[in-house]
Amino acid sequence: MSDAVEHELRERIKDLIDQRDIFRSKLREQDIVYEVLNELRDRVKHAEAHAREIEREYYAHHAMTEKEAAKYLGVSYTVLASRRRSGGSGMPPYHLVGKAVRYERKMLDEWIKQQYKKWPEVCGRAGVGA
Repeated sequence: MSDAVEHELRERIKDLIDQRDIFRSKLREQDIVYEVLNELRDRVKHAEAHAREIEREYYAHHAMTEKEAAKYLGVSYTVLASRRRSGGSGMPPYHLVGKAVRYERKMLDEWIKQQYKKWPEVCGRAGVGA
């Protein structure tokens, strides 16, 4: 084999080795990226679970059941529940925590204030909230 051919083969081998090293480096980088992404996914899952737990605790301490809300509003439970189920307009806002219906006291208070503001319109005269 001539020196020129041998030199060219050595150069090609050297190029292939360089390309292999670059490829391995990129694979290592890709593995690192996948590790970081998996860690981020785990953190997001943990954060979401933590947020759900905080939400459950909040509603357990700061929200009322449908029966409690009905008593607070001075209406029967069946009226409140049936209107909520039928999607009745003008009903107080509520949250679903899993399958449980919860009403926040501050949202009920705001809803009551809105009803007072509407009262003059319903009666056709000026009154409370006008």
